[in-house]
Amino acid sequence: AQADVDSALSHFEYLGVDTDELRRGEPPDHLRILVKSPMNGVIVERSVAQGDVVSHSDPLYRISDLTQVWVIARASEQQLQSVVPGMTASFRVRAFADKVFSGRVLRISDDLDVDTKTVQVIVAVANPGRSLKTGMYGDVELRSSVKKQVLAIPEAAIQLVDAQETVFVVDGPGAYRPRAVTIGRSIAAVVEL
Repeated sequence: AQADVDSALSHFEYLGVDTDELRRGEPPDHLRILVKSPMNGVIVERSVAQGDVVSHSDPLYRISDLTQVWVIARASEQQLQSVVPGMTASFRVRAFADKVFSGRVLRISDDLDVDTKTVQVIVAVANPGRSLKTGMYGDVELRSSVKKQVLAIPEAAIQLVDAQETVFVVDGPGAYRPRAVTIGRSIAAVVEL
């Protein structure tokens, strides 16, 4: 039993607690242990309350540096070919409708969500004044630095004929002929050919 007491006292001393009162068998008036965070930030979640017994492996707090946040966007399979790490992004939330937050694509997930047919795109967004809060929803706009002219048509103009995407081209007054096409990116109901 004495070994357990000595071990506990050693732990208190390691934590910077004056153990003289404890060694004399007197309970201290108050016992405070300073817990230092390994990073700067704000407490976003507290897992303990005063009087809780914790071990060295128990998480006490969740701390976030909210000067930059990760926005998780979803890109469809069709949009995926246009998304690359490093591309610029802007983010808007309803709470600050007139404010645009700037960022860059940090990474693209390797997993496709089978239910939504989308892939997570992580965008690192500057958060000056810590206006953005965890759990906020908004709209992400990704901007490609590559500018090229493409032929694009309304998505509704594409028909499936014999398992092939097809468009109908004017071949004279009141006459149309089918033309097989290969579709590319799709953005806002417009498809690249």
